[in-house]
Amino acid sequence: MNIPQDLETTARAIQTLLQGEIVEALEAVEAVWAATYPLDLGAVATWYLFDRVSLLELSQASFPVVVVSVAEQIPVAESGQWGYGEAEHAVLIEYYTAHTVIETVWMQATRYGAAMQAILMLNRKIASKLHLAGFVPQVELSELFRAYPTEIGSDAGGDEFFTMGGRISFQVQVTYG
Repeated sequence: MNIPQDLETTARAIQTLLQGEIVEALEAVEAVWAATYPLDLGAVATWYLFDRVSLLELSQASFPVVVVSVAEQIPVAESGQWGYGEAEHAVLIEYYTAHTVIETVWMQATRYGAAMQAILMLNRKIASKLHLAGFVPQVELSELFRAYPTEIGSDAGGDEFFTMGGRISFQVQVTYG
């Protein structure tokens, strides 16, 4: 895949931020829920940049999965225009969780979304010359899916499990120069 350098740099900066803070953010989310419905949220098992993930090809051990994608939304302004040297990129973080219990996979998806949203809100300046534009990044949950690993292939292994995902979308502003 031929990805422009600035988009790849932006995606890598967001992925690095999430990777560095996800464990603490998950612990903070779990502390809130510990009294009512405790749940052990493990670290993200699989990270992707710009990839379209086929959940059918993944075993349960591959979850949680996080995919970071970035697209240019407002191109860099020309030297004679207002906003010279600035651009906005649309960011899409897709994540997927898996469990053998339906209620648990829904709670995992909700809590992973809350943790990543908190990371972004606490780190509005993601990297040098890259910051969150706008307000709160929006989290949307997907439908629940059932996976049958025995039908996928012998290397997938394991029993049937459920997957559910979420999508976090937001804008980042990039300053060049």
